Amino acid sequence: MMTKAFKCFVAMPYGHHDAPRLKMALRKSVNQIESYKVDFLFVDELGRQGSLLNLPPVDPMLSTLKQADFVVCLFDGENLNVTFEIGAAYALKKPVFLVLLNSQRSIPSSTRGLYWVRFLPDYSDAELVFLLREFLEGGIQGILTKPFRSRKTVQMFICHRSSDKLLVEPIVSRLQGMGYPIWYDSWNIKPGDSIPQKISAGIDGSTHFVIFLSKNTSRSGWVTKELNTALSLALDNGKPRIIPVFLDEVGHKSIPTLLRELRGVSFYSRDSDDAFEEFLGGIDAA
Repeated sequence: MMTKAFKCFVAMPYGHHDAPRLKMALRKSVNQIESYKVDFLFVDELGRQGSLLNLPPVDPMLSTLKQADFVVCLFDGENLNVTFEIGAAYALKKPVFLVLLNSQRSIPSSTRGLYWVRFLPDYSDAELVFLLREFLEGGIQGILTKPFRSRKTVQMFICHRSSDKLLVEPIVSRLQGMGYPIWYDSWNIKPGDSIPQKISAGIDGSTHFVIFLSKNTSRSGWVTKELNTALSLALDNGKPRIIPVFLDEVGHKSIPTLLRELRGVSFYSRDSDDAFEEFLGGIDAA
């Protein structure tokens, strides 16, 4: 089997106590990720560059980042250098594997399209290697070398209350990072656009209508209008496929009458990774 070679830029707050642990885990992963040869590039906070395979001359962060095929980032939400490096990676269209030190709510909304995992105290090197391999297969191979063929026919419209963005965006970002086409108001409506026209076009072109329900939903006129439009289209055309996602108990209990026959996914009463896997099953079932 032919080995695929990639360069990875590692962004991390070097003063953080978990930074050496991540660096060591990446070093160990070099010989454990079958079919891939990954050279991890590091630029410390003084701008000095290093590599696991060689030691090139001193080079600033941006030129090193440009060499990389993807980025692994240890993110605590507090280090400005790391935040800048994420922004630079996004501008350069580099796929990012985000390793979270804090709650998923700390992910900035600008980091849409990223894969992310938590880096908990009991997180093992083997788990990191497994997830990194999954990322290489799904993220790098999908983004850099081939489209996600099975997902070309999927177009998801995200219906939610704006006050729920902190809960919704990590889920939507993870979907985007896996290659699913997403219609999400913050990403698709630009200054000067007609909001009703853009929303209408987004729903009309969707194969899946994902509605996030919470204690805030009943107070949103936009959510009601979007749902009514999707229901009308589904009755006439058989699509979009409507998937309810429950963010809290109130949202679960107050599900609109016309959605009660549909099985939803709860993200408040179980492990988020398990809920996400069930969610994916509903998307791919159509």
